[in-house]
Amino acid sequence: MWAKGVLVSIPSSSDSGGGGFHLDDGTGVIELQLFGDFRSRNWETGMYVMVVGFYSVRDDGTSAVKVHKMVDLSPFPDRESMWYLEVIEVFKMFYQPLFQD
Repeated sequence: MWAKGVLVSIPSSSDSGGGGFHLDDGTGVIELQLFGDFRSRNWETGMYVMVVGFYSVRDDGTSAVKVHKMVDLSPFPDRESMWYLEVIEVFKMFYQPLFQD
């Protein structure tokens, strides 16, 4: 899964579990499971981030992303408008050739 959105919650400093990070991508809110170096970075609510990871649905019906890559895009003013261009580029590179055969 590849998504961009706003961090709407982060765990408190006393929380050492795997949860507590939640991303709102404009279509909904999903839990992010961060491990290792990603958990020790200075994430803050309100940051606009890109997340790449494995999407899964748990037995109770809730979904989560096991994060492989997470990047703070907050400092880049064109970050949201660039998303549409990135999606178009991926479509043209990987999916459009499948329809041209």
